[in-house]
Amino acid sequence: MDTLIALNDMVDNLIDVEITKNTTITNTMNIKNTKNIKNTTITNTKNIYIFDLDDCIIMHNGKPVRYYNIHENIMLTHYLDKCKGDKYIYTNGTFVHANTVLDKMKLTNRFKKIYSRDTVDTMKPDYNSALDVQNDIEIISLSKQNNIIFFDDQIVNLKTAKKLGWKTVWIHRDSYMKYEYPYIDLSFPSLVSALRYFI
Repeated sequence: MDTLIALNDMVDNLIDVEITKNTTITNTMNIKNTKNIKNTTITNTKNIYIFDLDDCIIMHNGKPVRYYNIHENIMLTHYLDKCKGDKYIYTNGTFVHANTVLDKMKLTNRFKKIYSRDTVDTMKPDYNSALDVQNDIEIISLSKQNNIIFFDDQIVNLKTAKKLGWKTVWIHRDSYMKYEYPYIDLSFPSLVSALRYFI
């Protein structure tokens, strides 16, 4: 049995070598610096992850947030750490609300910056709000070549993000309805399942 497995591995390796040898990479601007991220071809870019807070990072189904009930989600922490790239919070809530939630969940140091209703001139889904966030991230990252991946539970916010060329990820219990919204790239019932896709 061990010999058969070894032979199968040898055949697979030979096939992989042959495929690699004869594969032509197309539709990229710079083949030498191309990375394929889950069916998205990105050239000379840096992954930037932007997360909504309520009903995305913390699930409360639109009900009032009870801070004393908030605690660390170990699985969420694990998968956030696995996703390589700068991470930001973009919320219509206040900065204090966002900071308190992240502190309770032990996630504060995992996000580079919080964009909130009292730190950005306008709120989601306003186009200029998302544009201001994008421009600020370009300054922070010292690059305009960013692949922005945006997670939100509100489809109207994702629609605006798509106009800026962001990769849109819908976090919602009705994620199976994604086909009704052409501006949504991916959908998942929870943020953990979404992050698992990206690692």
